[in-house]
Amino acid sequence: METLAYIHLALADEVLTGVGLPEKVDWRKFSSQALIYLLPVIAVSFGILGIARDTLAQKASRGDSGVEVRLIQQRLQKLQYFNPEPTGFFGGTTENAVKEFQRINGLAVDGIVGQETEAVLFGQVLPPKPPDKRTILRRGDRGSDVTQLQEWLTEINLNPGSINGFYGSQTESAVRQFQAARGLLVTGVANEGTQRELQTVINIIREPRPNENAEIVNTGRNGLRKGDRGEDVAQLQEWLTYVGFNPGWIDGVYGSETQRAVIQFQTANNLPVTGIADEWTLRELEERIDRIDPPDERRYVVIVPGDYSTLAQVQGYFPNARWNDDRRGGYVDAGSFENRHEAESWSYFLRANELNARVAYF
Repeated sequence: METLAYIHLALADEVLTGVGLPEKVDWRKFSSQALIYLLPVIAVSFGILGIARDTLAQKASRGDSGVEVRLIQQRLQKLQYFNPEPTGFFGGTTENAVKEFQRINGLAVDGIVGQETEAVLFGQVLPPKPPDKRTILRRGDRGSDVTQLQEWLTEINLNPGSINGFYGSQTESAVRQFQAARGLLVTGVANEGTQRELQTVINIIREPRPNENAEIVNTGRNGLRKGDRGEDVAQLQEWLTYVGFNPGWIDGVYGSETQRAVIQFQTANNLPVTGIADEWTLRELEERIDRIDPPDERRYVVIVPGDYSTLAQVQGYFPNARWNDDRRGGYVDAGSFENRHEAESWSYFLRANELNARVAYF
């Protein structure tokens, strides 16, 4: 059914774009014979679109895959809600794009493409997504935007003081810490770039992580590479960390550190050294994971590479932190957590305080 929908849409597009009718047609000049020949073309075109629309009317949600999902992604991409290359897999990035589309267009925000969302998405010519205009926030400001900023900062364990909607000195200090940790210009002012980066971090740490045995979905571009973002990249980073290759902070962004870790892993395992996590690299990585510890004995641990001087710094925030030395080298164990979200939040807190913390999966 999904394949038929795709074919029908493709044919409809060819029919409608290939006719080449002028913008203004004087129908009085057409003979009845010409109209007779033209009517079947029009009927077929509308029939094809109707069939495709009926097919797309089925619900599509996270975890689904196929041509129907690809069509949804292509439409969202055209309207500037979806940036990656369409893959046909309905993951977290697609769900977030659907939610944003629903919010902008006054629909129920559930991340599911049901009949109502599909009707609005495909049933009319929509303007592209409006530019993301955010209010620049600075010390002395008040209001709901400041409250939202404070809630986000609190969620990643950067203390803005009371969540009261007032941008005071503590909120400014927390913003400075965040800007420093993310390599932004440190001003203490929450401009558009700072707020957008903060929302990206929040979305990533809220994203449910698949377990260590989950499969990384094929991106349709021969693997993951530098510049990619999303849950698949975060899973890759988690796996690399677990087998002893440091990709930096597990943030779902395939940057230079992640690329370097992939190159090191490929080199150590006699794989083609490309820096791209292709099918063979991911397969070898999964096999390495399977050969290590039983899944039920693992936990999320916040670690800080270093020595005893690093231990003293970490104990300023985590009094029960301890120093370890194993195959990963020397590091400080700041604490273990069952919840990935909580571990990432505390890791981010330490990074904001100039400690190179990351989450390992033991």
